[in-house]
This record gives sequence, structure tokens and C-alpha cells, in this order.
Amino acid sequence: MRGLCRQFSVDYFQSFLLRTDYLERFSFLQGKIEHLIFELEGPCRAQATNILDEILSAKSSGLSEDYIRTLLLQFLLYVSICSEKEQKDGSNPYNHKIFNSFQQLVEQQFKSTKLPSVYADQLFITPNHLNAICKSYIGQSAGEIIRNRIVLEAKRLLINRNLNITEIANELQFKDNSYFTKFLKIH
Repeated sequence: MRGLCRQFSVDYFQSFLLRTDYLERFSFLQGKIEHLIFELEGPCRAQATNILDEILSAKSSGLSEDYIRTLLLQFLLYVSICSEKEQKDGSNPYNHKIFNSFQQLVEQQFKSTKLPSVYADQLFITPNHLNAICKSYIGQSAGEIIRNRIVLEAKRLLINRNLNITEIANELQFKDNSYFTKFLKIH
């Protein structure tokens, strides 16, 4: 078995695409469990593999990052077309928009806002409705999503910076250093 891993953020395409929400159109990038893993069959798989090989070749040849961006976007579009043929999304578009908005809010505010009820208020829904939407999309409650994001950031700060636990607790806006330590141990 062989594979390719290409990590990128939303900002990777920002200078490239007019619409900043363009990546939201790809169901497999939205975190819904049943869309995260799928198998491309026959000609779809061959063409997707060819595009990935071209990305690898472009990267090793030192071609411009813009060219690699276009290839990656081509890959995403192609996989989207092929996967939509295989799976039809019967989900509510309103719930999908709320879930995406919640994810964006968490990304922007996870350091300062740790309660699902605050996010629910910002989305003009009840906390129970927010939890139901989150569970239907990724099988986790809103609180778990928030905590997972905080833990991810804490791990990044522990690995990538020369900060001690107290400085990381302050950066993540925990008022009590010992609570932050317990929080990390639990999660």
C-alpha cells in the first residue's frame, strides 16, 4: 500500500480563489463521518491517482506553488465529482450551514469561549439542537469538539514552542494553571 498526505489550510487557496468559502462545497472536507472515508472505483481512481502523481512530480521538480495549488484544486474537484456519484447527501442544508458556522466559530474563539451554550446563542439555536447537529455530523457533542480543539492547540504549543505549562495555560485563557493541567491529563 502507498499513500500521499498533503496538508493545507483554508488560507492555502485564499489568495487563489475569489470565494473564501469555496472549500465548504466539498462534503469530504466538512467532517461528516460517512463522507470522510470512501473508495474511488475504476476510472475515477486511476484519474485521481494520475493527478496525485502529477502533484508529486511538480513538487519534486520545484515547480511553482501556484501550479501545485491548481493541481490540488483539480484533485479536490475530481474527487468531489466521483464521490457524489457514489454517495448522495440526504442531510439538511440548514443543519450543514449551522455545523460549518459552529466549526468556524470554534476555530476563531476556542481560546476565549469554552461553553457550547455561548456558541449556540451566537448561532441563534438551543444548546441541545447544536449538540444534535454535531452528533449527526461527526458523532461528538459540541463540548467535545471545543475540548478537542483546545487540546490540539495545547499539543501544538507544547511541541512547537519553548513555553512552559503556565504560559500555555495563559495563552489558552485558563485562569487556573492546575485546572489546565488536570484538563490536559483528562483529555
